[in-house]
Amino acid sequence: MAPKAPKAQSRGARSSTSQLQELSSGRARSSTAYQASGITGNGKKLRSRVLKTVDQPPKKIAVVRRECVLCASKRMEKNFKRPEDIDICAHFHNTCKSCVEMLLKGRIADRRLQDGNLACPFPDCRFVLSFPAVKEIVSHSLLRSWGAALVEHHLRSSDNFIACLNSECGHHFSIEGCGKEHPRSRKNIACPYCDFELCIECHRPWHGKTGCARNKTEEDKMSEVAVKLMGAKPCPKCGAYIQKEGGCNHITCTKCWVEFCWSCLMVWRNGIEEHSEGCGNRLVPRGPAYQAMLNRISGAGRFELANAS
Repeated sequence: MAPKAPKAQSRGARSSTSQLQELSSGRARSSTAYQASGITGNGKKLRSRVLKTVDQPPKKIAVVRRECVLCASKRMEKNFKRPEDIDICAHFHNTCKSCVEMLLKGRIADRRLQDGNLACPFPDCRFVLSFPAVKEIVSHSLLRSWGAALVEHHLRSSDNFIACLNSECGHHFSIEGCGKEHPRSRKNIACPYCDFELCIECHRPWHGKTGCARNKTEEDKMSEVAVKLMGAKPCPKCGAYIQKEGGCNHITCTKCWVEFCWSCLMVWRNGIEEHSEGCGNRLVPRGPAYQAMLNRISGAGRFELANAS
């Protein structure tokens, strides 16, 4: 028996099948592939059916944002970095990376470099972020700046290191084994970086046969003249010279952290203004009303201030 010849496919069916194959390519391939197998018939209905499937917009993924407890900005989760395997307080947990870096930059600018850590900015929290934890949060460039500032601070505060006084050098180097504790050692020492000579006993440029006390007196006189020309004033507590560049007359010394008035150099007590007689920043005469205000602020009996007429 002769095999049956395959039936000829109609022109309309071939046309619709080719249209389906073209439409099922590209972005519609995955969503309409099931329609491309064995579906023939009216080409218009098939084309309409495919186009409806392709034109569906993609579903939007909801972006989760959190509010920073310091700047109150709503940021994405990736901006809240937490160190791995290190427990932190809830405040740092909800503080964004930008604010943590801002706190660290503030410590560098204010020279608060006694410890290599970062305390929680909330006064009722005593948590301290350790150096390894800070390392995992802030950027590498800021971490290098902080590390350099910490090293410089500890070199300055150490008795075994001295800074070269050459304005073009400034490197620290060790003077261990030298100084007054070792009578046989020399009084002068040369910087190993630039050969600038210094006096180990008074930490000033080498003054030859002139004694340290006499040389200090002469240099202090010259320094006072130069400082006055710069407009700087000494701190009323530690004596460090401070140069004011704009702002109000409420000054805080960055060395001893005392607060005082720039005009009269009167020290403030617990943030309460104190001014000497004739100071232009002085408040109204200190009668009973002023004393009562101080008592309400600081607690009765904490201060005994003389009333001025």
